[in-house]
Amino acid sequence: MADQIPVLHIFTLGPPKVRLGKHLLSFPTCKMLALLIYLAINVGLQPREHLVALLWLESSPEHSHASLRHTLAHQQTIFRRSVGHSLF
Repeated sequence: MADQIPVLHIFTLGPPKVRLGKHLLSFPTCKMLALLIYLAINVGLQPREHLVALLWLESSPEHSHASLRHTLAHQQTIFRRSVGHSLF
């Protein structure tokens, strides 16, 4: 039997909560959680320039792009640890 991809639930009424299947996920920063919620709501490709302008406007372009890369990689690690394998 093939592994099933768990369902992602994002609750934004009250304190934000994210569940992947049965696992409650924890994100170390508000920006990491905000990025996930933004990407879930705005389906489709999002230009990196737009994302860094939303979340790291105060930073230099080099630093803001590095922060976005780090944040996306950390999110992927959180998801992988939750399910025990890569989802992507």
